Amino acid sequence: APGAGAGGATGGADEEARLRERLAQETKRMEDAEALKAKGNECLTAKRYDEAAALYTQAIEAWPTNAVYFSNRAAAYTHMQRYDDAIADCRKSLQLKPDFSKAYSRLGTAHFQAGRYRQAIDEGYRRALELEPANAQYTQALEMAEAKLAEEE
Repeated sequence: APGAGAGGATGGADEEARLRERLAQETKRMEDAEALKAKGNECLTAKRYDEAAALYTQAIEAWPTNAVYFSNRAAAYTHMQRYDDAIADCRKSLQLKPDFSKAYSRLGTAHFQAGRYRQAIDEGYRRALELEPANAQYTQALEMAEAKLAEEE
């Protein structure tokens, strides 16, 4: 019986070492993705939208379940007037994180910039405000979209 116990412990130690190694690799991958996002954010602020989008794409490849990366790339795409790509990224972001108000706001902005004011209101800004009712930026965006829609009607 003591021999069996020792063998089992060694197997457990090997498994634990493998798990630790996997966790270390996973942590590194996420840290790399976060570094790419940070560089993307710098490019977005500097209005280098192509570069920002490329960095967010690399972050997404490293960590494909991170809703923030899709939302950030959507912001870059909106600035590049790639509205359908921005909308697709917002929707992907919201699949991953259904309560992500910023993704709803960015969805609204992409629709707004594309001249689709009704969708901006219904799919974007109203949903963002349901999640964050006190957000003045979302309120202002909703009011602008409603004014544009009223001009059209």
